[in-house]
Amino acid sequence: AGLVQEFATDLVLLAVIPVPGIDPTVRVWDAGHSMDIPYTLDALMVTLMVLVRIRYVLYWLVILDPLTDSTSSVYARSSCVDLNLRFVLATRCMKNLRFLLLLWLIAISVSAYCMLVAERPFAFVDTQLHPEDHESSMESAVRMDRFHNCLWLVIITMTTVGYGDVYPSTDIGRLIAVVSCFEAVVLIALVIEITNTRLSLDDSSQRLVDFTYRVREYKETRKAATCLIERLYIVSPVYRKLHPTARSRTKLGDDAY
Repeated sequence: AGLVQEFATDLVLLAVIPVPGIDPTVRVWDAGHSMDIPYTLDALMVTLMVLVRIRYVLYWLVILDPLTDSTSSVYARSSCVDLNLRFVLATRCMKNLRFLLLLWLIAISVSAYCMLVAERPFAFVDTQLHPEDHESSMESAVRMDRFHNCLWLVIITMTTVGYGDVYPSTDIGRLIAVVSCFEAVVLIALVIEITNTRLSLDDSSQRLVDFTYRVREYKETRKAATCLIERLYIVSPVYRKLHPTARSRTKLGDDAY
């Protein structure tokens, strides 16, 4: 019933853990600075562990969803609908704004942590090579080996603001920023869709709005027609015969027309 595949997937995900006593240094060539950036294996494994375990967070959200209760499961089987992770997440993203905001929070937090892991070794190496460039307080305020700076960078990147006060220095950090941009495109599209869904009117409300505008247009048309008939009557010979004392007004009306 698909349990073997789930079991194998869980084994692979749970196997991604730092191994005690095995902590070699992995050097990655950075073309922007023409130097090797040293990364420790435990930091890379912890980052990978965080990424793969997002699956369990999503599964936890799916388990707590009302779509996966016993009644919904029975109805889904009778309707030949597969209540899998993709179906529940797509439904929640289209219907629940709080769930979508939670996904925003998860994406921002994970991207900021990955940015910190990517930028921290370069900041350490650059401090050792150029200590005079890191003595000012302004320079330390924009250092990317601080989590709050990485968090700020990811937020302004995913919200398409991009102040430019902080930016990634390594190639891996720039790659993470690009991935964050693509994440933001998807999440912003979902926010726009759910906003349109929330603001759209149902059939009864739309009929009420249409009826109200039709009544208003009818009243305005009737008022305009009344004014037109009144003006035509004032300049007509019938009005002159019935109101002989209003010749000056009639003459004025003739001159106007």
